[in-house]
Amino acid sequence: MAQAKLYDKLKEFFETSSDENFVADKYLTFISHDQLFGVPIVQIEQIVSMQDVVAVPEFPEYVRGVMNIRDRIIPVVDLNLRFGKPAKFDVHETVIIINALKQKIGLVVDDVNEVVTIKESDIYNPPTLSSDKSFSYLRGFAKYNDKIVLLMDTDKILSNKELKLITGERLKQIAAELNSKN
Repeated sequence: MAQAKLYDKLKEFFETSSDENFVADKYLTFISHDQLFGVPIVQIEQIVSMQDVVAVPEFPEYVRGVMNIRDRIIPVVDLNLRFGKPAKFDVHETVIIINALKQKIGLVVDDVNEVVTIKESDIYNPPTLSSDKSFSYLRGFAKYNDKIVLLMDTDKILSNKELKLITGERLKQIAAELNSKN
């Protein structure tokens, strides 16, 4: 689905939905490393096509850099890299701007799918594994149209330390540098 059409649908949805409980069951689904994920739509700020990204050497390798969205500098996290998969660097990549612990970050995803309704009673706890892999970023999983949707907890995609690193003082310095060039 084209980003503009999906964005228009989300905008219309928010403008016509006044019941918070109704909105609470809605998830934007997207694909990252061939897996279907869902993010609560109340956590989504915006959906944009990939734009120019300014690399920041001291950021972790899964952070592609920063983007200027509506005169605001946003760090951009590549979910493929975040989960240890290779980046795709596709011209059709999409960035979902989310709120994570009161900070805005961009998530690079392979494709945006649709908005779906998933009731709380249909959400199952994520698996606990004894290996080193952490699934702390998962709120749970649900079955939707015979597919498994991994539901992300936007506040746990990055640790507090990681979030502070990419949204703290260095981000303010970068924003000031970029604004002085304009």
